[in-house]
Amino acid sequence: ASNYDIIGISIDPDREAWEKAVKGDNSKWDHYLDPLGKFLGKNFDVQAVPLYLITDKNYQVIYETNNEFELIKFLNQKTGS
Repeated sequence: ASNYDIIGISIDPDREAWEKAVKGDNSKWDHYLDPLGKFLGKNFDVQAVPLYLITDKNYQVIYETNNEFELIKFLNQKTGS
């Protein structure tokens, strides 16, 4: 078991385009859509989409990026891959 969880969150107003992008992404983590950005804007100051967050077991954000390659690099460093 890992010490973090990964979620993908988007504020894309186009649900159909978002669903297509998520399917094409083939990522292993959960994806969420906040089309008006109200929750994310209020709680995480989201400025770009997509947003990848890694949280610890206490739901504290330990890593944040909108770049999938940077996310993979971070995860590889954490797991020694």
